[in-house]
Amino acid sequence: ARLGLERGRQLIVGYLYRPPRYTVGALQDDFSDIEAQLQHLLVNFPNTPLVICGDLNCDWLKDNSDPARRRLAEFLHDHSLEQLVRKSTFSSGSVLDLCMVKSRDIVQNVCVLNCDISPHKLVSVCVDIPRPRAKHFVVYSRSLKRIDSAAFIHDLNLTDWSDVFTAESVS
Repeated sequence: ARLGLERGRQLIVGYLYRPPRYTVGALQDDFSDIEAQLQHLLVNFPNTPLVICGDLNCDWLKDNSDPARRRLAEFLHDHSLEQLVRKSTFSSGSVLDLCMVKSRDIVQNVCVLNCDISPHKLVSVCVDIPRPRAKHFVVYSRSLKRIDSAAFIHDLNLTDWSDVFTAESVS
């Protein structure tokens, strides 16, 4: 979802769910699909802050010998994403629910909250989207303070302006 906020601020929020599939082929297919969608966003909205949250069913707390954890780490590294959730998000003590961002400086706070209706906990992310700054531009002009007005008017009167007056447009 691409959110348009006040004063031209923008944010892309992605929500992911990856089913708990454990074969290496399924893992590769799932991440290939996620990467294709992410590439689409990065190409079409290159400077828009990005937050991706969801249940990827890859336990972030496992070491890199776990294929799902290793593939997730590769995905984060390849796309310069940072995973922010550090506390357990599931009743078993694993971190399955993640929050990934392109730029850490937009995130003010990440909290993991208990949920009474699910074995998953809630992940709360507070973001602060910077206001876009207007591009500064410089206008160069000639100073006319010391111009000889009489000579300038004389030169203007001698100029052939017929091309200007017969032009179809100002360009």
